[in-house]
Amino acid sequence: MLGSLGVALMIFAGVARAAGPDTATVLRNLHEANQMEIAAGKMAKEKGQTVEVQTFGATLVNDHTASDKKVVALAAEENIDLRTSVPVPSDRMRELTAVKGAAFDELFAGSGLPADAVADRLIAMAERSICRPDV
Repeated sequence: MLGSLGVALMIFAGVARAAGPDTATVLRNLHEANQMEIAAGKMAKEKGQTVEVQTFGATLVNDHTASDKKVVALAAEENIDLRTSVPVPSDRMRELTAVKGAAFDELFAGSGLPADAVADRLIAMAERSICRPDV
């Protein structure tokens, strides 16, 4: 997913100057998506019973932390305050919080993490809105 988010960030860098107020919404949504993925990854690192779940959790944390740094940098460049952006835990995140052991691993492995869907929609929107030839 990081590769896709990286592409979205590059595209949004081009869209940012042309999109006006919508840029703030897009960057806040990407920031929230990254924060949710980081939280899910931390949870998987701590609660995961299998090495695979723990490793994937670490990957989520690393990849989405790197992605979020790019979002934050672009927001700063555009004078957009992301501090007002607070991720709201999804039902899936609440379920993950409530379970332990093998049940956690099963639920985590079977979950399409909520931010994935958000990121996919943002990427599709950005692909339709490319306005800079250098992006």
